[in-house]
Amino acid sequence: MKNTSLLLFCIFCSPLFAQVQTGTVREQNSNRRPVGGVQVSFSDAVPTTTDDNGNFRLVFQGKKAGDLIFFSEIKKAGYEIVNGKDLEILKLSSTERLGEDIILAKAGVLDAAKKKYYGVSDAALRAGFNKEKKALQAQIQQAKITQDKYEDQLTTLQEQYERQKASLDALAEQFARVNFDDVDALYREALELFEAGDIEGCKKKLEGADLIGRTDRRLQERRRIAGAAAEIAQQQADNEAGIQQDIKALKLQAQTYLLSFEFDKAEALYDQLLLLDSTNLEILQEAARFYETQHRYDKAKRTWRLVIAHPQSSEFQQADAYASIGELYTITGNLPEALEACTRYYRLYENMYEQNPSNTFYKRTFSVANDKLGNAYKALGDLDKALSFFERDNQLSKELYEYNPQDANIKSAYAVSCLRLGDLQVSNDVNSALAYYRQYNQLVRELHDAHPQKVDITSLLASSYERLGDAYQLLGNPDMAAAVFEQCNQLFKELYASNSQNVTFKHGLSVSYSKLGHLYEKTGQLDAALRFYELNYQIAKELSEDYPQNVFFKRSLAIASGNIGSAYQSLGNLDQSLTYFGRYNQLYRELCETDPQNMEFRGTLAHSYNTVGVMYMKLGRWDTALIYQEQCNRLYLELCEAVPSNIGFRGGLASTCAALGYIHMSLGNADKADYFYDQDIKQSKYLYEAAPQNRDFKYKLAIAYLRAGIFYRDKKGDKPKATESFQHCYQLCKELSEAYPTVSEYRNGVQWAQDALDSVK
Repeated sequence: MKNTSLLLFCIFCSPLFAQVQTGTVREQNSNRRPVGGVQVSFSDAVPTTTDDNGNFRLVFQGKKAGDLIFFSEIKKAGYEIVNGKDLEILKLSSTERLGEDIILAKAGVLDAAKKKYYGVSDAALRAGFNKEKKALQAQIQQAKITQDKYEDQLTTLQEQYERQKASLDALAEQFARVNFDDVDALYREALELFEAGDIEGCKKKLEGADLIGRTDRRLQERRRIAGAAAEIAQQQADNEAGIQQDIKALKLQAQTYLLSFEFDKAEALYDQLLLLDSTNLEILQEAARFYETQHRYDKAKRTWRLVIAHPQSSEFQQADAYASIGELYTITGNLPEALEACTRYYRLYENMYEQNPSNTFYKRTFSVANDKLGNAYKALGDLDKALSFFERDNQLSKELYEYNPQDANIKSAYAVSCLRLGDLQVSNDVNSALAYYRQYNQLVRELHDAHPQKVDITSLLASSYERLGDAYQLLGNPDMAAAVFEQCNQLFKELYASNSQNVTFKHGLSVSYSKLGHLYEKTGQLDAALRFYELNYQIAKELSEDYPQNVFFKRSLAIASGNIGSAYQSLGNLDQSLTYFGRYNQLYRELCETDPQNMEFRGTLAHSYNTVGVMYMKLGRWDTALIYQEQCNRLYLELCEAVPSNIGFRGGLASTCAALGYIHMSLGNADKADYFYDQDIKQSKYLYEAAPQNRDFKYKLAIAYLRAGIFYRDKKGDKPKATESFQHCYQLCKELSEAYPTVSEYRNGVQWAQDALDSVK
């Protein structure tokens, strides 16, 4: 009897622990024709199949209204899903009706539509670009603008074109998935004109509808109805339905303006969309992305925060909004705010992963969160924390890869995680970095073998050889470094030859020449080094002249100038060296003027002051050298105060203190020289103690002791203090030489220290 009662209790109470949802499957653009025989599978529900009317019923055990649900598979032979994105994250409704109908299309229909829309959009974009370019040419021919103004505006136009070009694939995908059964007549007619290639006709159709005026009237109606009696609820429903249809039309109109380079008009439409429905998450996200791409950073941050604060936003949407805010703060140079946003992003995905550790989706997203937070700490110079997050990302990526080794996206993510760790370890533990670079190279080669025609993968493969070359060079294996740098250079030559308009490949070729130049300079083949540096400089100069407002290319030209300056310095041609180092310094001063809050630019500017100062030291022009080194020192002090944990800034400060010590020693300012040599040791010791496994920091400290010892011996006559400094140098170099017997500079350090000790006996 007890068992029977328990069974009855379970039968009657089981509905309390389950949520029923019904739904319908329809065919795209078919006048709402249902599709039967579709297999529908959601996690936490028994799979089902649609009936002849396209209807299905799911029972979600242990779920309640408001819980998130995820579809696993929606399948019917000869069909593909249209609105999968809308179904990715759904909440169980309290009405027992699934929030979205499932829309299918016959196999091949979406691809055909996408190709058609892409072709139309591409042609419209090129036409818009050519129209704007001709207008610019007419202005300069009529002397309405200067040559400099023309070049600036042409560069901006080219950047806008490339940015819009990159978005065409997503735009075509969006249009291909529109279901005409669910839109009003205005939208259908406008999109049909667009599909036929009549962009101007589409634009006129939408402009003729006066969507902003019409939606303003609908907003007034919304306010009127809100204050009226309940019996006009139907009017409210009709008005809201009209607003939703107008929103679709406004979004289409915004896209036509983007293709025509009418960004101000597009911005006005996105502003209006937010007035119409700032509660619509899709609108908020789309508007935020638009503001972000158009560099309206304040609007973008404000809109992403609306996404976060939205009462219906999921943890996924909030997390992704924080990630975007973090990127915006990074772009604008506010690294602490970027870290805070990335930390919030991380914690949201961490919480989701810990609740569902076996779920592949949660594992992938948490892996990405670790990567982003690692990058935020790396930007701030906190490399220990960056390493811990990169290692977690790598472990999660590896688990995903081992579970599904054939998934190209998972393999690519695992490869990138290996690259991140290699880059972080390369100055600290080169052997460990080499192992990660080899894994990265192996994974990318597998991707390349599977997709030999995909130029982006070929570019990744070329970059993987570049990283291997860096590691082999640091390990003192120039032959292996040369072999992989040549492979990198050859791949970029092929990419650039077949894609001569692709500036990324052109820049990659430039960098590959730079790498070969570094290698030959290190091995003493200075003529060969200079030849490759000149090839690097020529391409960097072309890119900077073609895109004068592009800070990335200006930065590359600055680095190329420094490379040639270094080669001439090694060749003993100090005048030529000083000329190129002067360009290096000038370009970074311009970059800092453009973006004064950019920490990287300020750090490299400080380094350039140090480089020019050292050149004047070699020429014996101590007063001029002092001016440059004092500017360098001032900048590094400011940077170390702003970001105390950044070891790059700390290392730069140590170097300039060493230079100032030598200058003051040469000028006879013994007290000042003593102070700066002491600061050199202090900063170098800070670096070594912060990362005792970093052999570069250890050697830097050894040489700091050697410099100080020479000063105490020759200028102060303090043999005990000189002996103590030389002994510190000897011990550190001896440890390095024993650990890395192939590195000649460590052996040289031991000999220098021994000779110095012999000199004070």
